[in-house]
Amino acid sequence: MNKRDPSSAFLATGGAVGARIAAMDWSAHALGPVSGWDPALRTGLGIVLSSSFPAFLAWGEEMSLFHNDPYRPMLGKKDNVLGRPYSEVWHEVWDTLGSYARRVLAGESFFFEDYATTLERNGFPEPAWFTFSYSPLRDEAGEVRGLICTVVETTGKVTALARHREAEERLALSLEASGNIGTWSYGLDDGLTTVDERFARLFQVDAALARSGTELTRFTDVVHPDDRARVVAAIAAAVRDGTLYDIEYRIPQKRGVDTWVNARGKVFTDPGGGQRRFAGIAVDITARKAAEQALRDTERAALRATARADESRRRLDALLDAAPVGIVYVDAAGGLLAANATNRVIWGEHPAPAATDEYAAWRGWWPTGSERAGQVVGAHEWPLALALAGADTAEATVEIEPFGRPGVRKTILVRAQALRDEHGLVAGAVAANMDVTAQVAAERALQASEQKFRNITNLMPQMVWSSGVDGRDQYVNRRWHEFTGLERLGDARNGWRALVHPDDLPELLGRWRESFTRHQPL
Repeated sequence: MNKRDPSSAFLATGGAVGARIAAMDWSAHALGPVSGWDPALRTGLGIVLSSSFPAFLAWGEEMSLFHNDPYRPMLGKKDNVLGRPYSEVWHEVWDTLGSYARRVLAGESFFFEDYATTLERNGFPEPAWFTFSYSPLRDEAGEVRGLICTVVETTGKVTALARHREAEERLALSLEASGNIGTWSYGLDDGLTTVDERFARLFQVDAALARSGTELTRFTDVVHPDDRARVVAAIAAAVRDGTLYDIEYRIPQKRGVDTWVNARGKVFTDPGGGQRRFAGIAVDITARKAAEQALRDTERAALRATARADESRRRLDALLDAAPVGIVYVDAAGGLLAANATNRVIWGEHPAPAATDEYAAWRGWWPTGSERAGQVVGAHEWPLALALAGADTAEATVEIEPFGRPGVRKTILVRAQALRDEHGLVAGAVAANMDVTAQVAAERALQASEQKFRNITNLMPQMVWSSGVDGRDQYVNRRWHEFTGLERLGDARNGWRALVHPDDLPELLGRWRESFTRHQPL
């Protein structure tokens, strides 16, 4: 294909994918040569290819698929997908997503958040989560001819939150064993509720009264009015049916900030007096709730901006203003040509540099955990400068201080791509800035929670261990090693059987398997 053909000029800034489309022979394809493609297809594909946000376009009744460079990692080992029907490329999800894609051709739009699916992009089925939107692509007559999809893979976020919740649950069980957590006991015969001091403080009840016993309503009346009926109903169900009581609710505080509580309990018979009691533990989960809400707010705000951008894709400026990431375009010298509103949200009211030397005004430091942690990012070390220097793509995670907000730190992911003319020369660059402050904070909170769990269990006089759903030990504390004499986790997984008396081992193994099969205490 003649690279100077004006009909294919929209491919010049399309990176590696654009170059591949230009090099392919389309004469035998249903779409025919690029020179004969519908103007709406060329315009839409030009927007997708020049975007630094992962996206693809599906055109025509066959929904021939075209993607951009940022989308390529999502394909895994899938290859030679350009121009193939959407239903063939993603055959494993077509049964569920195909109906939505066909409805887009009828003029509808769709938005999915943390959509769970199973993909075969690396030769085997693997779970994955995505947030994405489908929007119709219309021709000059206003007829829908295809769809555009912008997508973010959220697998890392979803799995990180799951690990965070698991770590908190393990910590809660360890604290329960050590007595350092709020507990209650409600006598079903005498109607009195006794609690420890931590629980009393949490519910703003006098400690002496809490020790001697008081009515259950003294505690339920403290629960947030919007949660109270739900809590009372859950307690009644647990007492009536003997089921596990597991609920989250709020307790208003004098300082004006609600305390979130996770309460768990069950009815049992007191072996001492024979009285049936409803007892359990309460954990303060306010910090976790705040982190989760902040993370959800950030993700939803960013993805709402993406969805709004889908409504006006005919003009690149509209896409820039509505994108959920900061996007900037610069010329070959590094002079700023355009920046969207999100970039100003991230960076504040930033200046308009005329050359890469002026990037020194943008305050950034290499983040914690990197080899150069705390060092200043030089003017020519920013991904935009590297792209202009010849790198097709450049990426970095950086801690920044926004303009006009001294002392404020954010963590951003910057990805830049060189824009080349038809001769292959760098004509400029585009960069996407994504605010990942919340995600980084969530990861650090997870690490801190896991370390706290290890520190606490290693200080406990009891032996503590945890196992996965497969029954294999995942963690044992220091007291376990000291008591058993087994030094490595691998010894703990396999060698503990030798420590049990042969006459007791069959019964112990049977109860162990029954505990995992029936999900009941060992």
